[in-house]
Amino acid sequence: MAAVLYEWSSTEDEEQVGDFTNKNSSGKKNNKREEIRKLVESADQETVTLFLTDVLMEDEKLLVRFYNKVNKQVEDYDVSLYIKQIDDILKHYLRRNHFIDYYQANDFISELEDIIDKDVSDMMDNGNNLCAFELLNYIFVLLGNVPMDDSDGGTGVLANIIYEHWLELLFQAKPQEKRKMYEWFTSHLDGSVIDYLEDDIENIIMEGFKEKEYRKDKMAFIQSMIKKSQEEESEWSGDYKLGKWALRYLSLLEEEATSDKEIEDFYRKYWKNSQVRRNYLDSCMDKKDYDRALEVLDEGILLDGDNSRYSGKKKEIFLLQGNKAAYVDQLWKLILEHKKGDLELFQELKEQYSPEEWLVKREEVFEKLPKYARVDRLYKEEKLYDRL
Repeated sequence: MAAVLYEWSSTEDEEQVGDFTNKNSSGKKNNKREEIRKLVESADQETVTLFLTDVLMEDEKLLVRFYNKVNKQVEDYDVSLYIKQIDDILKHYLRRNHFIDYYQANDFISELEDIIDKDVSDMMDNGNNLCAFELLNYIFVLLGNVPMDDSDGGTGVLANIIYEHWLELLFQAKPQEKRKMYEWFTSHLDGSVIDYLEDDIENIIMEGFKEKEYRKDKMAFIQSMIKKSQEEESEWSGDYKLGKWALRYLSLLEEEATSDKEIEDFYRKYWKNSQVRRNYLDSCMDKKDYDRALEVLDEGILLDGDNSRYSGKKKEIFLLQGNKAAYVDQLWKLILEHKKGDLELFQELKEQYSPEEWLVKREEVFEKLPKYARVDRLYKEEKLYDRL
């Protein structure tokens, strides 16, 4: 009932204002803009001036935007005015419970996006790169800390918009401006934003500063992040971060066309990290060095214990080598130990036997699988409806 009343009252209001306001439907935005332009042009200058003055007196956001439209040649925008606007927007949506609920989240994100779309873009068009950068950063850090029900994923969408603007800024920034941007990025992987937004900062450090002058700085920075990850209290978290930064360092080594020995030494230095070993394994697979890949997998099993990832990779390698006996053995191991009763593995195993052999082999599978392995799916696959 409430939804119907809102829609009805909205329609009534539109009809009362006049025909030109009804140009708001999809595909008619330009028509509406033209109608409004004609309306403004039909008014005398004094009327326009007085009306605009009153509007700007009541809306500080529009006042700041209009000021900067008129003064396009200003060297610096007063970013503090925009920050105050953002803070006011945040206060409006947080309200008493200090939380932005699901129903308000989209409107909150839209207001921040509007500032980027109009104000930040104007700053960039006028060459005020550092002002635009400062405002983007303020919104980004705010976004990474505001308590909000983000079920619709607005945070990720807005973060992606900011990321695209960062890339554009880096492209058009002067060298001294870009250096300041680099310093901001490398100093803000300190927990100032939620962890998944830190990925954007990490990615832009790697992708946005490709110039040779940053190569040495980036390598030193990554080494410091590796050291920091080794000092983490949480073993799991530290190991994950170590692997992530080690792989980033390796990518820089490869870009430098570093010697194979230096790259191999780096791998060995962090060999206990599973991400590092997996990357080395992928390198072996790319080179079709399957014997070395099997050695790496066996080392991984000793360090981490056997699991479906390792066994699955060994199965793949045995198949590539044409080692059918080892391939079939690995299939049995997977279906009985690591991925008990997996239907795809069951079908793959069936293809390795003649119809007569399979009648015997499938019974071995049924007998050795535990009850929780969903044998019913396998019965259905084999059309054993009586057992099902």
